[in-house]
Amino acid sequence: MTTTVVATAVFDSIPRWLEETRVPGAAVAVLEGGRVTAQRAFGVNNANVPLTRDALWNVASLTKPVVALTALRLVDAGALALDASLDPYWVDPDLQRDARHSQLTARLILTHRTGFPNWRWQLPGERLAFVSAPGTKLGYSGEGFEYLRRSLEALSARTIQQLSDSLVFAPLGMRETTYGWNLVADERRFVMGHDTAGAPVAVTKRPMSSPSGADWLVTTLDDYSRFGAWVLQQRALSPALFAEMTRAQVPFEGKSNESMGLGWEVMTGPASDRTILLHTGSDPGIKTLIVLLPGSRRGMVIFANGDSGMALVLRILKAHLALKELTG
Repeated sequence: MTTTVVATAVFDSIPRWLEETRVPGAAVAVLEGGRVTAQRAFGVNNANVPLTRDALWNVASLTKPVVALTALRLVDAGALALDASLDPYWVDPDLQRDARHSQLTARLILTHRTGFPNWRWQLPGERLAFVSAPGTKLGYSGEGFEYLRRSLEALSARTIQQLSDSLVFAPLGMRETTYGWNLVADERRFVMGHDTAGAPVAVTKRPMSSPSGADWLVTTLDDYSRFGAWVLQQRALSPALFAEMTRAQVPFEGKSNESMGLGWEVMTGPASDRTILLHTGSDPGIKTLIVLLPGSRRGMVIFANGDSGMALVLRILKAHLALKELTG
């Protein structure tokens, strides 16, 4: 059965799955042979306005793989060292009196071993602090990627938007991807999130003037699919650094098959696809996922605009990729 037929069969089921999971809409891309072979939008955005392929999504934590690739491109260029202290570029003011800031490196951040909480507002006084010693524990942290963003900006004397424009977006033709909401963009194309009852979720758009290295990348299905295909083609990095990025470096506690690579979760797949790269994103009313299989150069990008979106995502993955490692 050809890829097109398989994708079409899955696509035919998605309208029914949207109803069953109470998700208003979704955008799905299929990648085969290192290229995008199918893209479709389903359902509605808001108030029965059809969701279109050119819709602008806040893809939440799918921001992180883009920041990771931006940083690793600098590593390949010799401008950044994976295991060198970031102190020469950036020290967060909240950590000035804690000497452990000198231990922070790009590798520790990309493998989520900074010792930070997810967000500083979770701590007393909303001040950033270490909750464990750097390098000792895996703890998912948006603050870590914000620390990396500030370090990269200080190192290069460019904003993260300018860096990614030159190192990622321009080479790929990702013309509509921005860190935060572009104030001149068409509001009608912005995707609204929805709660489990299908009601719109109020959102304050993060502006481009206040970018995050961890969240609120705004992009289209087409743009982000180009990014996924680029990773599958293994042209973004040198072979040695690509192997390092996709290597299982730090295991998740209690999960024998899940580890962190550099900016990606890494799972062990079947014989034909020993390495599975994935990342998810979750903001109120929005669920996103990218999964890539470098061995067979297959993958999927899925965006959903409902809080029940992960249930929909798993159905789509099970139907198209049939990976029990992902879908149970």
